[in-house]
Amino acid sequence: MCVLMSVFDGVKLVSCVRGMLQVFGLGNKTYEHYNSMGKFVDHKLEELGAERVFELGLGDDNEK
Repeated sequence: MCVLMSVFDGVKLVSCVRGMLQVFGLGNKTYEHYNSMGKFVDHKLEELGAERVFELGLGDDNEK
């Protein structure tokens, strides 16, 4: 099943869910919306019925 959904103005996300879900977002905790796109995609794929293989991973580019 492929779904085209609008994410933000001018940005589109196409999702072809075949049952497996693993998302790793890379961000920087000093930003206001830390890893918001990774969290959003993870949430939407789960809503579409994908089965989680691993928990959402959030990387912080600010850590050394």
